[in-house]
Amino acid sequence: MDPEETGSPSDHQWTRQVNQLRELVVDEPSFARFLLALANEADDAPKYWENPTLYMFLESASAWSSATSHRVLPSENPWRRCADILAAGRIYE
Repeated sequence: MDPEETGSPSDHQWTRQVNQLRELVVDEPSFARFLLALANEADDAPKYWENPTLYMFLESASAWSSATSHRVLPSENPWRRCADILAAGRIYE
């Protein structure tokens, strides 16, 4: 199989790291760690991003947020919700 089709181990590592850090977001410092991992993934593994431009990314994040807002509980951690929205912006179409 072609390495371009499967991605290198470092590509998959970024995706796992971003998802792991997203799950750990509880406050501003953990959100900042998630943002840095997200930025690194965008730079090092862009093929995992369906929305490669800033406009497409933000538009997609906004659309996902609107589409899922009915599932948000008032007591939900707002830092985690922001991380979820940004993570979805990578892939939501």
